[in-house]
Amino acid sequence: MKKGLLLSILGMMVFVSASYGQTEMRPRAFELGLYAAPTLNWFSSTEQYDNKGICLGGSYGLNVEINLFRTASNYYFHTGVNIHQFGGKLQYAYSDTSASQTRFAIDKHNITYVSIPTAIKLATNPILKDRFMVFGVFGLDNALRVSSTVKKDKDYNNKTVKNNDNTALFKESLLVTIGGEYVISGNTRLTAGVNFNFGFTNAFKKDFIGDETVQARTLGLQIGLIF
Repeated sequence: MKKGLLLSILGMMVFVSASYGQTEMRPRAFELGLYAAPTLNWFSSTEQYDNKGICLGGSYGLNVEINLFRTASNYYFHTGVNIHQFGGKLQYAYSDTSASQTRFAIDKHNITYVSIPTAIKLATNPILKDRFMVFGVFGLDNALRVSSTVKKDKDYNNKTVKNNDNTALFKESLLVTIGGEYVISGNTRLTAGVNFNFGFTNAFKKDFIGDETVQARTLGLQIGLIF
């Protein structure tokens, strides 16, 4: 139900963008684009919990860019609707009473977020016969946790269980993207860049991790189209 509604909204916005783009050349008041990105994900942690490796994930969604100055195409307010599939491994110590010693367990977490970025996009003037420009996006990624599961090493024999009750509902991250855009034809551009999502709030609730700090980090290769 949620996925169907989201796809309907995305489809409607793309249709509006395509219709709008046929009648207005750049600089335009706003631009829409679709993107997808394979990602590398990991936890940054302290003390009791230890990051145990990088996991593959992905993100995709709709970017909305509002031109801040209609006389130029260098400054935009960047937002949109994005889906992030995050994964990471955490190791922690526990007491084995039967063996009277400390052992270690590794849990693999998978978390799905829906996010709305609020950022500024800065772009160079076109170069290479007005067909290419470099851009940077800097701001915040405001994410809402949709679902969370964990593949538990201890007690569950690597069984995957739901973990919504232990995962923070909101995640705030620093968003940085550096990339380029190439004009394919008319208003259609191919865009590619490197994206870094630097979480600075705890990925889990205090009841689950106590006073520890466990934050989600993502590095992705973003490819998309602007219409």
